[in-house]
Amino acid sequence: MTFFFVRDARHKCRFYPTDMTCPPQIGPGIMGKPLDVTRFNAQFERETLRPGDLHRPLRKSLNLEEIFCLKATRTIHNGYFVRWKGKRYAIEAPSRWMKGQPALIIEHFDGRMRVRFEGHDLRY
Repeated sequence: MTFFFVRDARHKCRFYPTDMTCPPQIGPGIMGKPLDVTRFNAQFERETLRPGDLHRPLRKSLNLEEIFCLKATRTIHNGYFVRWKGKRYAIEAPSRWMKGQPALIIEHFDGRMRVRFEGHDLRY
């Protein structure tokens, strides 16, 4: 298969198949010539050392919900609230020593959010 090599305004290189239409603001290929990438890709091909699936299973102690989420550190303000994405979240049952201390905001991709302070989740 033949590809067009395209370099955009940010100097990122992209390959488009010849049957696709290239974006009109970027010209196709290097000086309009299509580029065959099969030779280029062939230099990176390697035979497997051992047949079969060599992926290791995940550990039971690995919590994927803690890994695949957005985390940010925010300061607990004098009114015992934290700011996150333009909103203020008031902390229920705060302590005096929380003022000015950092709290970890954890937002999951399903919409749930948690405020964690010193390893404990706070209600807000």
